[in-house]
Amino acid sequence: MIKNTVYLIPIVSSAILVGCVSNPQNCDPKKGGFVSGLSAMASGCYEQRVNEKRSAAEAGSSQTAALSAENRDLRTQKRLSSSQKSQAQKKLAALKANNEDLEARLARMQTNTDSAQQEKARLEQQLRQSKTDAAVLERKVQSDAISAQDLDKQVAALTKDRDDVANAIANSMVVQ
Repeated sequence: MIKNTVYLIPIVSSAILVGCVSNPQNCDPKKGGFVSGLSAMASGCYEQRVNEKRSAAEAGSSQTAALSAENRDLRTQKRLSSSQKSQAQKKLAALKANNEDLEARLARMQTNTDSAQQEKARLEQQLRQSKTDAAVLERKVQSDAISAQDLDKQVAALTKDRDDVANAIANSMVVQ
């Protein structure tokens, strides 16, 4: 009987191992017992599982690298080039000079009536706001915190505000 048992154990073990061939989804080393672990090792299931996990990790790494490169490209596009920055600084310097000229003209403006005084006060307030907006825009240009498109829009808006004040001052001086 012992002789038969000696032959029986390897045959039964082999049958169990072959019968428990697993696919990588089912061969989790944390699950199952000793026999399923032996079966997974013998069938190469663990190795296949490791290869699948490695492939998934490599795919994730390459996707992360691609997204990082795209992010760098977008940040580069957003920044102002040095020529755009110098042009913006020239426009803002001209805008400041014009605002100072308007401020001087506004100070010389005679206000004989209440309505003229109110108009002068409104123009002074509008000019102060324009100067503040120009200073904020200049800081954004210095720190590269603005795109070229936004810069153009804001410079155009400030120029329009300045022109409105200049026209109002000119009309007020003509009327008096």
